[in-house]
Order: sequence, then structure tokens, then C-alpha cells
Amino acid sequence: MGRADPDSWRKRPSIERKFAEQKKCHGLRQARYWGLAKVTIQVLIVCMVVNCKRMAMGTEPPRGELCPNADGGS
Repeated sequence: MGRADPDSWRKRPSIERKFAEQKKCHGLRQARYWGLAKVTIQVLIVCMVVNCKRMAMGTEPPRGELCPNADGGS
């Protein structure tokens, strides 16, 4: 197995932050439906929502503020 190039390691934190937002704020920690087709639709919709949020904001959210309105417990 080869090693990943250094550029991919530099991009990793920003990509991981996007996955964390999807899990923490948009319900991707646990699938809502059964079946590959339904779960795929859920994931695609969440990705569209996150992309729309980023386009509306114009930039990446500041570090530490993935979902400022989330209640954190549920």
C-alpha cells in the first residue's frame, strides 16, 4: 500500500468538519429509514442542505460553530 500525498492530509481537517456537521446537526449519525435506496436518498438530501447552507453563508463556518442553533443533546 502506498502512502497518501501530503496535500490530501492538509485537506483532511476541512473535509472531516463537513462530515461532523452532517452527523451532529442533520441526523446522519443514525439512518432514519431501512433499505439502501431510502438511506441513499436521506444522505443526498442532507448533502444538498449542507451545500445550500454553505452557499447562503458564502464561506465555511468558523471553527467550533458547526451548528450554532443545535440543542446539543438530541
